[in-house]
Amino acid sequence: MKSDAAERLPISALTAELKNLREVFHGALESYVQRVETEIAALCEAVEAEGMRKKPLGSRARDMRDMLTVLRSASIKPGKGRRKDLKKIDSILGDLAVLTEHW
Repeated sequence: MKSDAAERLPISALTAELKNLREVFHGALESYVQRVETEIAALCEAVEAEGMRKKPLGSRARDMRDMLTVLRSASIKPGKGRRKDLKKIDSILGDLAVLTEHW
C-alpha cells in the first residue's frame, strides 16, 4: 500500500512532461540540423560558383583564404557533445556568411 505522500506526488504528470520535453528537444535538434545544413550548402554553392568564374576577383580570393583560415582554426570536438561547439559552428557560419554576402 502506498503512503499518503507517495499518492500526492505528480509522478505520472511529471513523466509525461519529461517525455514531451524529449520530443520537443528532438524536434529542435532536427530543425537546427536542417538550418545548419542549408547554410553550409549555400556557402558551398557560393564558393563553387566563384570557382567557375574565368577571372575571379582578387577580393573574393582574399575572402576565400580568410574563410579557409576561419575553418582551419576552429577547435570543435564533436565527440564531447558540448553546446559551446554548436555555438562555435554558428559563429563560424556567421563569419563565413559575412565574407560571402557581397559576392
